Amino acid sequence: MPPRVALVDLDDTLIDYRAEEDHAVEALRGDVAGDLPAQVWRSLYRDAKQVQRSHQPLPGPATYRHRFEVFGDRLRDHHVVRHRIGAAELERRYWQARYAAVTPLDGAGELLGVLGRRYDDVVVCTVGLQARQQDRLRIAGLASLVTGLVSSEVAGVGKDDWPRFLGSRWDPGARYLAISDALRPDLFFAAEVGMTTAWIASSPAPRSEFAQIVHWQAPTPAALAVQWDGLEPEEIHT
Repeated sequence: MPPRVALVDLDDTLIDYRAEEDHAVEALRGDVAGDLPAQVWRSLYRDAKQVQRSHQPLPGPATYRHRFEVFGDRLRDHHVVRHRIGAAELERRYWQARYAAVTPLDGAGELLGVLGRRYDDVVVCTVGLQARQQDRLRIAGLASLVTGLVSSEVAGVGKDDWPRFLGSRWDPGARYLAISDALRPDLFFAAEVGMTTAWIASSPAPRSEFAQIVHWQAPTPAALAVQWDGLEPEEIHT
């Protein structure tokens, strides 16, 4: 029997990334510029994030330092007089606030439990920094439910090239199940190499261009766990 491997995205698939980052960005505003309107603060942060991502599509060790250097420049441009904190301190406070807000999505543990009883390996596959993502998985209480974590930092590529992303974990003879909230690149390229896919989204069925690459869909990890509870892996891959 070929090995069975479940590949699970982290952000907004297992952990509520949007709420976590929003909390961290707002916590920084309170520290640095409490009188600056929240809308302006978030706009400056989004701009800094976009600039950083345009230079560094895949996160690396200097990613967040670069982001907060740009953010600091934006704050100075807007005459935020209380801003006297350097990029390194902004980065430290940002991660401190994010760690405090790590929250698993509804049913994340149940989904990983269902997968763990059916698959030889359950691997978290994420774009991000290896140590940071491992920390977040641990804080969320999910680390013991997976057999490994692969990040883009370690892989050196994104999930538009699954064989290279997985490296030594890639086995052309294995049966793979890819679970993510992201149609592209995650599920689109997973389907291209023959994986079964599951899309976690509350949106309607995907556009016709994606319809053939989505085999399962559920609004939450909990709902997906309910769909698969009682099924054998062969039925999931049918």
